[in-house]
Formats: sequence, C-alpha cells, structure tokens
Amino acid sequence: MRQAIRRLVLAAGLVTFLVVNGGAAHADPLPASPSPSAPGSTDPTPDPTAEPTSEPTGEVTAQANCPFGIWPNNGNGQSLVLDVDRAGGSGSKTIVWTWNGGANQRWEHGGQTNTTIVPCHNRSLCLDAAGGQTANGTWVIVYRCNGGWNQRWDLEHPWGAGWVRFRLHGTSKCLNVNGGIARGHNVILWPCNNEVNERWTN
Repeated sequence: MRQAIRRLVLAAGLVTFLVVNGGAAHADPLPASPSPSAPGSTDPTPDPTAEPTSEPTGEVTAQANCPFGIWPNNGNGQSLVLDVDRAGGSGSKTIVWTWNGGANQRWEHGGQTNTTIVPCHNRSLCLDAAGGQTANGTWVIVYRCNGGWNQRWDLEHPWGAGWVRFRLHGTSKCLNVNGGIARGHNVILWPCNNEVNERWTN
C-alpha cells in the first residue's frame, strides 16, 4: 500500500514539473507570423476598397534645368512673372509676382499644341483650369498631372514672334492676369482677346 502511494506521488510530481517548465523539451514552437510579401508578389486576397498611394507624374519629361519663365506684357515696367503662389502644392493658385529666379517661377512644356505646362518646383503638377471649368474668371491653378483636357494648352503667336498667348486647348479661353498686370494679381481664364494682360513672353 505504501509503495502504491509513493508511485502516485512521484507521478504527480512529474506532471507538475512538465506543466511548470513548458512541457517536453522538444515540444513544437508556436507558428511564426507570416512574412511580408516580396516586392512584386500578388496578394491572393486584395482589398477591393484600397486606393492607390501613388500619383501620376505627368507627361513632360523633366530636364536638367528649367528653361523659361512666363512673363506678362509688362507695360508698367515691373519685372513680373507667372508664379505658383508660395511655391505651393496641388491646388495652389497662380499669380504674377516679382521675378526672383525661384523654381516656382520657372516652367517647362512639351510642345506648342495640346501640351502640358509644368512648374519646375514640382514636376508632378500641371497648369490647370480649376475644377474643369471654363467660365470667365475660373482660377488657373497647379494640380497633380492627370492627363485631363483642362491641363492642355496651345501656345499661339497672333502678334508675331516674341509674344505668346496660352489658350486652353479646345476652348476660346486664355491665360489672363485678372484686373490688369500688377504684383499679386490672380491668373484666370478669360475670353481670348488682344489685351496686354493676355500677352506673354518666355
């Protein structure tokens, strides 16, 4: 009887040891967390509500340096130029401001017809008729390049060499300094005409 009790005590002690020390020495570990997908791999269950994180960068190939400023007809003698207000990002308005050589006053384009016009401080932006509107007075802003028709411009030369008019492609509206040429004035769309506030040079 005593021997049987001793065996039960030893067996209970062994069970307690295994519980306290995590079980057998070769017990299987917990499964590891799944590794992140390798670049380029396909997630078999993509989230249909996910939105892309990248933005289009426009169609104009960046050059080593930005070639030109866009100067209004400065009949008042001021050295003014087309400027992205405060060197802002997508949605920023354009104005005319005193030339200082900043990248937000330098522009590049891909041609003379149906072209995008890109500010050199951020080449993912394009000159844009705000909201896709063509009403008189629509602000001309910079917005992320998206290939929209309201980011397409024709460079016309109705006054001969030396001057250019920027017409929104497919419309009768042109780039216009609102209220006459003065520092800080907004740039808008207005019917194309022969006024000096629609004459530019670069």
